[in-house]
Amino acid sequence: MAKNVEYSVVVPVYNSYEGLKELYSEIKNTFQKINSSFEVIFVDDFSQDKSWQTLQELKQDNKDDNITLAKLSRNFGQHKATLCGIDLTSSEYTITIDDDLQIPPKEIIKLIDKQKEKDYDLVYGSLINKKHSKVKNIGGDLINSQSDMPIKEDYKPSSFRLFKTKIKENFTFNKHKSRLYIDEILIWNTGLIAAVDVEHQERKYSSSSYSTKKLFGLGFTFIMFATDIPLKIIVAMGFLGSILTFILGIRFIYRRIVFDVPLGYTSIIVSVLFATSIILLTLGVLGRYLNELYILLNKKPPYLIHDIIK
Repeated sequence: MAKNVEYSVVVPVYNSYEGLKELYSEIKNTFQKINSSFEVIFVDDFSQDKSWQTLQELKQDNKDDNITLAKLSRNFGQHKATLCGIDLTSSEYTITIDDDLQIPPKEIIKLIDKQKEKDYDLVYGSLINKKHSKVKNIGGDLINSQSDMPIKEDYKPSSFRLFKTKIKENFTFNKHKSRLYIDEILIWNTGLIAAVDVEHQERKYSSSSYSTKKLFGLGFTFIMFATDIPLKIIVAMGFLGSILTFILGIRFIYRRIVFDVPLGYTSIIVSVLFATSIILLTLGVLGRYLNELYILLNKKPPYLIHDIIK
């Protein structure tokens, strides 16, 4: 692999062998148009189809090009597969793009042009005509609203991004998390962020591997481990519970003094169960955070490479 390339293109691959050769051909044509040096890093996230075989054929057919292939030892997920590719980069800028051809590689030029405008550290492709389901749209908007992204109003989230490769030097503190989100790490590292509208097409081959169940799971884990929403909910519930308990206490004391009404069994049980439920919820959330800290302390690797071809 050549070391003096300007752009590294990272492609996480999962069950998408049909479009891989076309994807690479379009990436190559794009960089030839702008006369820039590049490398492409394909990371096979333990695909169950002919993706790895197709990538090897692609490498064989393009011997003189800067192509790196990495196959993970099991399925680690898109973000960790992307991280693997980023760790293998050797250029000034890194570009990440999905393997489904929904974003045409020619749109890479828009990211490059936008980055050069004000020397941004990070540029996102905003999907101006995305065809995602309502579940995906809601999830994307939720994640965007909870991030530190300085561009919120018109930005439509995507995994199509360009950033200065030097940012990855600061990934060390975050890469051992059990639930890793590339965008969370990138956005934490810089405020020089921009977005540019890019084309989003219908999927040409196969179908998305993200089912509704997986999308809900992704949203839940993001909220749990990449935001402080659960802690805010606990604080709010504790505050409201305290107010409610105080009001009920005043009411029972008033009835006891004024009307000589004995404190009932029902009111005591309701108060105990209400307080206990809040305590259990709090312990559950804190337990998840403690488990995440345990994983971070053990420094479990975010991915394992089974095979690599350079």
